Amino acid sequence: MPRLSSIVGRETASKLLQTSQATNLGGQQSVFQSLLSQPAFRALTPPPASSKLLGMDKGADSVRGVVRGKAGRDYQLDLAHYVGPFPLWNCEWVLQEELVPILEVPDITFWVTQDIDGDGEQETIYSDGWFQIGWKSGPINDVTLHASPIARINGTCEAPPVGDCEQPEITFAGLMPATSAYIDTTNDANRGTSVRVNPPHADGTIRPSVFPPTIPNDEPAAAPFTGTVQLYGCTTFAGGEFYRLLYSYNKAALTPFTGVTWYLDPNPGPGLPVLVSPDAQGWYPILASPDAWWPPNELLDWPTTSYPDGLYDVTLQIGDASKTIIFTSATAVPFLVDNSAPPPLILSLSWRVLPGGPWNTFPSLICPIVYRAAGQDIEFAVQYQVSFPHLLKANIADSGCGGGTMLPVPASTPLPTAPLYSPYTPDPTAPEYQHWYTNPLDNTVSQTAHYVLPGSALAGCYGFSVNGYSRAFNPSGGDPSNPQANDWYVDTQWLNWNQADLSVAVLNV
Repeated sequence: MPRLSSIVGRETASKLLQTSQATNLGGQQSVFQSLLSQPAFRALTPPPASSKLLGMDKGADSVRGVVRGKAGRDYQLDLAHYVGPFPLWNCEWVLQEELVPILEVPDITFWVTQDIDGDGEQETIYSDGWFQIGWKSGPINDVTLHASPIARINGTCEAPPVGDCEQPEITFAGLMPATSAYIDTTNDANRGTSVRVNPPHADGTIRPSVFPPTIPNDEPAAAPFTGTVQLYGCTTFAGGEFYRLLYSYNKAALTPFTGVTWYLDPNPGPGLPVLVSPDAQGWYPILASPDAWWPPNELLDWPTTSYPDGLYDVTLQIGDASKTIIFTSATAVPFLVDNSAPPPLILSLSWRVLPGGPWNTFPSLICPIVYRAAGQDIEFAVQYQVSFPHLLKANIADSGCGGGTMLPVPASTPLPTAPLYSPYTPDPTAPEYQHWYTNPLDNTVSQTAHYVLPGSALAGCYGFSVNGYSRAFNPSGGDPSNPQANDWYVDTQWLNWNQADLSVAVLNV
């Protein structure tokens, strides 16, 4: 997975991992569809070119000679304009004497502009690119445009129903109400966590959670917050001209949020955006018509990744024209922030020849090699651990080079007799191979997983991967088809995770 992340990026690698586990975890098909609809590569990569090509004359006569073109036809070559890269599968290159024009092309192009700096002039953030529209006849699939990095991003496409404001207060965190029905406000051990998102599983198995109203859900969850959290609420108060939010970090003294800025767009447009920016003491101006801007009633666009993990008790204050405090919320809203990810560890690797051979434990996990006689069945024992304060789940999986398949053998199951594939049925859902936390204090998984490599499997490179996931979530939305996710009873798809990998070479002697 680290290699995959370095190629396609952490976000795409995370989607691939979610997609691969969608069947076991009840994952959303929308993740799979969005993965297929995005470009394979986010940035254009210049193709390799020989020194002969770089040094040649780019005029029509020279290019015509290279492609063996027709006399009298105009040819041009511009090495600064290229298309790609493309994923390379099992392709066979066929050289043609003449470039053939593609006749079935889309007749739709896109050009997107945005005033990114508020000067009243539109800048281009997307212009038509190749292969963004399906090159086919008939209906065209939904199109996703990937804007330029200079584009100004609105942190959310949806906003919560703040409603009538009777007094100043923080009412929503993202799309989730900021009340005790959704956030633990009393339990010291779990204060500031969601009581609905990512609940524990009493049976410890990785599966879709059971939610109301059909069947009572599992025990209350304890999911911390991660990512950028938009805080919404009311600032209407007689004589109020300014507001600010203050936080107590891990029960320390109150400190105002400073330096946090974001844009609001006219609602409805068109019009120029407004930059919301505080003074040195964290005071923001109260907008005369907060509903006239998008997102409406936003109090803070809080980038929690810029703050240390921990408990934040957030308080709202209102100031008059001179920024004298005239109102302070009676109750602070707690938010437990955790942007970290579990550190999976592979502690040891042992192997033996079946049936019943002595165990051999590698003194080091650097380039382990197993030497076996041809046809010998090998059993591996992998000791691993995942320990993390807000552990959601952990699992281990095996991999191979395509020349065979390892079989998981739960410790409670007697080793199979030859042939290994019958009558033995592997059970990758046994506790040795996966675990979902059973209560908020269940934050450590320490197991030894056993695998059998049949003697019929080819020699080659095999491996093991241990994954650890945080139960942290972001409240800006849930399932894209239902952003509030059945009143926030939901298994989150915003995952902070890590993976540990170990490869082992199996050689025949």
